[in-house]
Parts: sequence; C-alpha cells; structure tokens
Amino acid sequence: MTFNRYEFGAAYFVKKKFTFGANYRDLTNEERAALQSNSGIYVDSVVNDTPAFRNDLLVGDIIAKLDGQVIYGPQAATGMLSNRRGQEVELTIVRKGQIIEKKMRLAK
Repeated sequence: MTFNRYEFGAAYFVKKKFTFGANYRDLTNEERAALQSNSGIYVDSVVNDTPAFRNDLLVGDIIAKLDGQVIYGPQAATGMLSNRRGQEVELTIVRKGQIIEKKMRLAK
C-alpha cells in the first residue's frame, strides 16, 4: 500500500493604504480592571508611515475615546474611523496611567 501526502503553504502580501495605521483589539479583563472601565481598545501594532505612526501612537496605548465618544470595542472603533476618512480626529489615549489627548488627520 502506498500513500502520497503533500503539504503546501502560501503567503500573500498586499500593499494596502491605511486610513488609521494601527491594529487594535478588545481589552482583557485585567486591562478593564486596571482602567476601571469597560470601554476602550488596546493598540496591538502600529504600521510605519501611517497617520498613527506619524502622530506617535504606540503599542500598548489604550484608545478610550474618539472625538469625545466612548469606544466600546474594535467593531465600534472601525466604524467610527471609516466614517471619518480624510478628517481630523481627536483621540483620548491612556498610556501608562496618563491620559493624553492627540489630534490626527486620517488618510482618505
């Protein structure tokens, strides 16, 4: 009896223009407890040469508000950012316990 087994993998790289330029996720229970809030998103990574990178958004930042509106999870943040393409937005960021206000212009 003969068995032939083949395993293949593929990787695709696509050049993409980023509106915001950061990947984010929902907060963990520990992060929520430290913030004493259920709102916000955690910045996982920042892409070079994007609005987030040029405005010094850092991995580990927690974005609490966008234009004064509280963010409840990644889906809400994505919707809010896509509605503001090309506009200037104000972010309220929590970085190592400090609250920082930043303004940035999103790409179109």
